[in-house]
Amino acid sequence: MARSRQLVLGSAAVLTAMLLVATPVHASTTTTTTTSSPSTTLQLSPYDNAVLDDDPSVYWTLGAAASGGEADLGTAGITGTYSGSPSTTSLPNGDSATQFDGATQYFEAADADALSPTTTGEITIEAWIRPDALQFPNSESSGYVNWMGKGETGQYEYLGRMYSLTNTENRPNRISGYSFNTSGGLGAGSYFQDPVSTGEWIHYALVINTNNKGGAFPNGYTKVYKNGVLRDQDDLSIRGVTIVPERGDAPFRAGTRDFASWFEGAIGKIAVYDTELTPQQLSAHTAAMSVPASASIALSSQVTWIDRNGNAKADGSDRSEAVYTVSNIGSLAVSDIAVQSSQNAVTCTVTTLAPGQTVTCAPVVRKLTGGEVSSGKVTHHGIVSAVSRGGALNDDVTTVIDVPRHRHR
Repeated sequence: MARSRQLVLGSAAVLTAMLLVATPVHASTTTTTTTSSPSTTLQLSPYDNAVLDDDPSVYWTLGAAASGGEADLGTAGITGTYSGSPSTTSLPNGDSATQFDGATQYFEAADADALSPTTTGEITIEAWIRPDALQFPNSESSGYVNWMGKGETGQYEYLGRMYSLTNTENRPNRISGYSFNTSGGLGAGSYFQDPVSTGEWIHYALVINTNNKGGAFPNGYTKVYKNGVLRDQDDLSIRGVTIVPERGDAPFRAGTRDFASWFEGAIGKIAVYDTELTPQQLSAHTAAMSVPASASIALSSQVTWIDRNGNAKADGSDRSEAVYTVSNIGSLAVSDIAVQSSQNAVTCTVTTLAPGQTVTCAPVVRKLTGGEVSSGKVTHHGIVSAVSRGGALNDDVTTVIDVPRHRHR
């Protein structure tokens, strides 16, 4: 499904310039170039593009806590809001995520079809989590916190959970996911239990599938992945009770599920899919987090001497033509592209470029100056400007070509 990808992210990138050698008619060439390297605020990162390539119904990057609201980059268009003014932190690739205080702060989005496993019988929920405590001060029951989920009294559906290091069930820092009957009680779930360090980013995915039934999973199943690797799979039943997911009207929350416990740490990149993602897809998402985002444009020019009278010597009747090409050589979209020449205005028919795209602008043609005729050197200088969200990009190129001088006797 096609979608516009010009929203997002937030980290600085280094501008890179790529310059082509000028090739005039009737002359050898020399080229000199200059470049500038400003900072910029980014849009979509390679990680975001990896997620969007798998067509999520919902995708909240959780990078906009300071604004109080979060746009959905998925197909459902479910906007979320923040409560308690959580702060912003950084993911391993430099993208922004939201840091919750473990007491009052949370993210919330209203109930919707796209947030329920009953809509298609399958759901995958993935996110990055970073615990900033191992013993949570605002836990519930045996000593755990529900860091995300959808459920309230009589409207329970699912959740993601993390146990404190010390708890009454002897589950030190277990990370799990559960599916419930709407009445609540025991949930069917899967988990992994590894040593955890504060400040450690973990890629988490929970799958609930009521369509695939048979064998060891007669009622369907839950799965939990850690860092793209399947760690556990369990039947949708618990102690003789079959879990039959039903649609509730509770909102989706992160940082807490229903205010009974609070996660102290950071959460980023929550995506919800109406199908079960494959291990290969989830592994690719994990790997994409290690690819830093970059915003990078390049301006190149090709300058040609036009010998109008055909005498093979530069003179005042001759012209020079400069053709400028703008390339997006970064991993993020750029927009508001404008090219200026020191001699003439430059017209570019395209002002937005996706990564890997280029635009060649209309030629700039002018007469040779007296100084250029006498020196045998023709100079064109161009500047390009563009933006990624929150910041500016620019690059410039100076191209000098040699032309045969007209010698007077």
